[in-house]
Amino acid sequence: MVLLPFDAHNHVHLGSSSSPSSILDLLNDSLSGMAIMSTHPRDFPIVTDLRNNHNNNNNNNQQALLLDQGSIIPCMGVHPWFLHELTERDWEIISSPSDADAIADANNENDDDKEHDDSSQNKGAPMPRWVCELESLLQADPSIAVGEIGLDNFHFNDPVTKELSTDMETQMLAMELQIGLAIQYQRPVSLHCVRAMGSMLEVWNKILLAKTDSKQQKQQQQHKLPPRIYFHAFGGKAATVIQLVRLLEPKQPKRPKKKKPRDEGENKTLVATKEEKPQSSTTITGPKVYFGFAPIVNFQSPKTLDVIRAVGLERLVLETDHEEAYKVPATMKEGIRVISDAFGITEEELIQITNKNAKELYMID
Repeated sequence: MVLLPFDAHNHVHLGSSSSPSSILDLLNDSLSGMAIMSTHPRDFPIVTDLRNNHNNNNNNNQQALLLDQGSIIPCMGVHPWFLHELTERDWEIISSPSDADAIADANNENDDDKEHDDSSQNKGAPMPRWVCELESLLQADPSIAVGEIGLDNFHFNDPVTKELSTDMETQMLAMELQIGLAIQYQRPVSLHCVRAMGSMLEVWNKILLAKTDSKQQKQQQQHKLPPRIYFHAFGGKAATVIQLVRLLEPKQPKRPKKKKPRDEGENKTLVATKEEKPQSSTTITGPKVYFGFAPIVNFQSPKTLDVIRAVGLERLVLETDHEEAYKVPATMKEGIRVISDAFGITEEELIQITNKNAKELYMID
């Protein structure tokens, strides 16, 4: 059986020539799975319908079940290019879907045993309507990831005046709100970042340094970040890879080596036990960061191969970023060829490694 790659980031539901059948055919012929990224609330149902239709087809197809045919990961979020298309109604502040649950929880608590403060009775918080819609989807379906979201400092309404389609302050707010949901519901997040790494780091630092005042925040203190963080079509420098990993993968010191005294008659100097070997002083205990490189976006830059090598195989996934389904196979083949050459491994080895990474990224059993 031919080993097929996983496309960790595309928008094939948006292609003018893409049809549901042509998209699902990719999973028969070219891909082992794919993550389809929404861009605006209007295409949330399109992405979920594609996934549901694929699942229904597989459930009715014994051969597909035997072959473990590929999966579609639905990803929901508002892309920075399309934030300006949200209406005033979309930005209206309404009650969060989790408010109803919070009120029920508060009513079930025993007032005689426990004193309630205001924060304990408000698990959710009022949010813009479009954020509440996204939250409702995440509540209803644990397989949904958050994406594509992020920041873009190079998408203009007018290329002459350099006026951004959405001002950076609003972009940062939207990103923070959506990451908040990814943290609350512990979902992977796929990020877009174009010429905005300073603002991106500012948002992440704000999240990491946020105070845990409310009951909800205190309960979630151990989950300060999404479980998986994916920088798609990464255009940063090799040094930025290191910076992001250090920031977003919390580390803690390892336990000190156990020591024992020598036998009687010898100096009672403490020494390491025989089984112990030198180890690094830190270990990853929290989220994991991944990176992808889209041939149509990244392969024109001379620095890309060096950045790919800096990322390393353990954090790498394959992606096409295509809207047109018919373009996916050729672009995926190009990406596999170039990246496998960069690491000096076979194409099959690269597919095996990146498929494993994609399953870990999207938390696929």
